[in-house]
Amino acid sequence: MEDVDPTTSNLMERKEFMVKVLIVIFMKHIENGSDSAALLEIFEKAFMIAMQEMVSENYNPSMQHNSSYYTQLLMLMNRGIVLSEEFRKNIFEYRSQQESIQFLCKWFDKMHFIMMNFARRINQLAIIKTLPLLSKEAVCQFFPKVAPNVFSAVESDIYINESKNTEDFYSPDKIENYETISVVKNVNAKGSKRLAALRAEDSLMNVSLVEEFINNMQAM
Repeated sequence: MEDVDPTTSNLMERKEFMVKVLIVIFMKHIENGSDSAALLEIFEKAFMIAMQEMVSENYNPSMQHNSSYYTQLLMLMNRGIVLSEEFRKNIFEYRSQQESIQFLCKWFDKMHFIMMNFARRINQLAIIKTLPLLSKEAVCQFFPKVAPNVFSAVESDIYINESKNTEDFYSPDKIENYETISVVKNVNAKGSKRLAALRAEDSLMNVSLVEEFINNMQAM
C-alpha cells in the first residue's frame, strides 16, 4: 500500500472538522432559525465548494480520514440540495448537461460513505429534490441508482402513514438510536450531547418522504 503523507492526512482531518462546524451552524441558524436568508446566501458558496470537492477526486483512497471526511461533505451538500433552490439550479440549470451528469456520477458513487440513518434520510430527500431537474437522459442513466436509494424508503413511509405508528420508525430518537457505528471505536463517534440535541430538533426529520416524492414526481 502506498505510504500516506502525514501532512495530507492532517489536512483531511482539519477539513473534516471545518465541514462539521459548518453543518452545526447550518442546522442551528438556517434549518431551525428564522432570519436565514443572508446566511443561506453565504452557505450557497460553501455548497458549491463542497460540490467541486466531491467531483475533483482530489484525495488518496488510503488516507485515514477519507471516509469520515466524505461522509461529512455529503451531509453538508445534501442539506444544501434539500433547502437551497439556488444551489440546485447551480448544479442542474446553470451548468452543461455533461457537468451535471459528472456530478451525479460522483454523488451516487460516494453515497456508500453514508452509514447513519438520519444522514441516509436527508440523502433520500436530496435525491427526490433533484428529480424534476434531471434531463430524460439523466433519468434513464441514473434510475437504477435512484430506485434502491429512494423507493424502499418511500414504501416504508407509506406503511408508517397507514399504520399511524410513526413513532416506531423515523422519530429523531429512533434514528439516533439506530445509527450504525464503525467497528473502530471512537469516543466522538456519536458526537457531543449538544449535537445529539440539535439532531433531535432537526426539521428535516419531520419532512414526509411520500409527499416530497409525489410532489417532485408530478413536477417532472
